[in-house]
Amino acid sequence: RNAINDAFRIRRFVDYYHAREYATRILDVIASFEVLLVAGHASDVIELAERGLKLLEPALQKIDDSDGYITTIRDALESLHLAACAEARPEPKALARKLFAWELHSELEIFLGAANRYSNILGANGLSVYRKLANVEWAKVPVLAAGQRDSDGYHLRFRVTHMMEALAIASGDIEELIAVKQRDLSSPYYYLKIAMVYRDAVMHDRALGWAEHGLRVFGDHTDIRLRVFLATEYQRRGRSKNALAIAWNIFIDAPNVEHYALLHSFANAIGQWNDWRAKCLLTVRESIARHRAASTQPFNELPSAANGTLLVELCLWENDADAAWRESEALGCNADLLMQLARLRESAHPTDAIRVYQHEIARVLLTTEKRAYRTAVRLLREVKRAMKRAERATEFSPYVAELRATHKQRPSFVTMLEASF
Repeated sequence: RNAINDAFRIRRFVDYYHAREYATRILDVIASFEVLLVAGHASDVIELAERGLKLLEPALQKIDDSDGYITTIRDALESLHLAACAEARPEPKALARKLFAWELHSELEIFLGAANRYSNILGANGLSVYRKLANVEWAKVPVLAAGQRDSDGYHLRFRVTHMMEALAIASGDIEELIAVKQRDLSSPYYYLKIAMVYRDAVMHDRALGWAEHGLRVFGDHTDIRLRVFLATEYQRRGRSKNALAIAWNIFIDAPNVEHYALLHSFANAIGQWNDWRAKCLLTVRESIARHRAASTQPFNELPSAANGTLLVELCLWENDADAAWRESEALGCNADLLMQLARLRESAHPTDAIRVYQHEIARVLLTTEKRAYRTAVRLLREVKRAMKRAERATEFSPYVAELRATHKQRPSFVTMLEASF
């Protein structure tokens, strides 16, 4: 007890730089408890693990836990507690009440899903007590229909729902689990979750029914995850036309590489990809033209929607780097993507890469941050390599000299140049 108390003790706020040391101290003590468990002191280990868990939440208020050490400690203590309970076999009803109280009130989600994880230890008697306690709280959780919210009781809803789901999983009754999930149908995602339960149980008709129901309630342009699920189920059943219609709507609503690939997977399966591909590319070009017409920005400052960024990404997805380069030359693209293209072209077309690298150096040097200077120096190394490949190595020193002269008022940058080249 003294060891765990001392490990958790905080005399002053633990900042980010000392958080790891603090956590390591606690984890070392937890490791020593594992030795006690092996030595046959399971009941004592239960007490010590619970002591550590009680100290967690107060500690969290006094530590910069950006790296999640508190969660690591919680998981270690929970694992130790479960192992100790499996060995010591505490009285099931008392254990059920204890786990329930932790799960209901802990801000750190301590013992979340306990009914499922501890089911073999709790047995029928312990689970019965746990279920009675959970049912009391479950009765306080309102049923939610489409668009409704339970803002006042969100945390209660989350915790108790998790409890009821864990009980249903422990019972092995799928319909009990579905009944729990049906308590909240406020968003299309919850219809998807029910559909996924049925799919995983190889009850595909019910899975399809719930997915279609969600689409009817929320409309054809609802949650993309639900639509992808439905399209996949249609494809599995050979209903390719329905799958393609959904995939096309998804691409229209959110044109990106992922949804282009999704449409490809359905269209290619029935030998119709060329037609759908042409339709996609035409749609993207028309969208670019509309955004370009409405934009007042110069060519090299156009937003992604008004330049060729998406077309370039689609070409790269198709492994056609030359086509991607042509699109970038004709329509422009964002800076990161242009750099990716330059690196792809450097081997066969080093002169193109040099031009992009030099343009990027000029762009990053528009700021006076040291980070920009380091980026410029790194890019200069790429310029040097590309010039060597293009048999233009003699141009590199004059180019560096020009940069040094242009930015002579930036001593930090000049120093970096002199140190590197």
